[in-house]
Amino acid sequence: MGELLALRDDDMFFYLKTAEHAFITGAIEWKQHDEAKQKR
Repeated sequence: MGELLALRDDDMFFYLKTAEHAFITGAIEWKQHDEAKQKR
């Protein structure tokens, strides 16, 4: 976690927004994959 403290605030904000976006996108894709699997 120490390397994150070296980031500037704007870098940290960008990192968090990117991680949040990736998580949401991944959750949506996983949900769609799960629903498609159940139809078979």
